[in-house]
Amino acid sequence: MQRQLRFAIAAIVVFACLAAYARCQSLDSILNATDKTNLEILATHTAQKIRDADRTEKEPRVLVIDFFLGSPGVSSSLGTLLADRFSESLANSSRKMGTIDRKNFAEYLTQNWTTLEDLKNFPGCRYIGRELGATGIVLRKRV
Repeated sequence: MQRQLRFAIAAIVVFACLAAYARCQSLDSILNATDKTNLEILATHTAQKIRDADRTEKEPRVLVIDFFLGSPGVSSSLGTLLADRFSESLANSSRKMGTIDRKNFAEYLTQNWTTLEDLKNFPGCRYIGRELGATGIVLRKRV
């Protein structure tokens, strides 16, 4: 019985590691070079809009919320991966602004028993952004 339990635990750990590895690799296999370039251009354009916005803080800190499928609160793996990549691109496009690490966002959701379903409204997203130190948030409603 213990042998079966150990095997089951080992199998779960292996599958979890493989899933994490596959998740990291999957966006690169989904997006072609043009898609990646378009995402970079969109991040650069968004960073410029943020810099040009009438705001009080010198260095804005932005949280990128998962990109939702169809309606807010309904995310997909692709929406999460695109938000991760967009957040990285946004951070790389301007030294005059910062982005909230998406790992911190995921940890916040877990620690506070919050699901993406809870992010259906803008005030909820803004509240979480402020809790994480963001001065603004980026939302995309359709993927």
